Amino acid sequence: MNRPRAHSATSPSAAPTRARYGVVGFAVALAVIQYIDRVCISQAAPFVSEDLGLSPRQMGYVFSAFTLAYEVWKIVGTYDAEMDAHAEARRPLRQGPVR
Repeated sequence: MNRPRAHSATSPSAAPTRARYGVVGFAVALAVIQYIDRVCISQAAPFVSEDLGLSPRQMGYVFSAFTLAYEVWKIVGTYDAEMDAHAEARRPLRQGPVR
């Protein structure tokens, strides 16, 4: 007796697409932009400090706020991506066996 097989990631109908290359390229581009952004804020610090009349301590607060916002959104973005990945992984189980 043949049982219907559940859909799996290794089945021929689930062949990998080229979209993964776009995702990796996009992630690399974002990492480069974020690196450049961090370098730019440190290079602009003397000019910002002079224009706004900020002390070195106040500039430290500016850098801390920048870093804190950067890290908080990195955590939020990672959590959101994980939830999407888990929802996508559960989708074939909810659809039932492929006939």
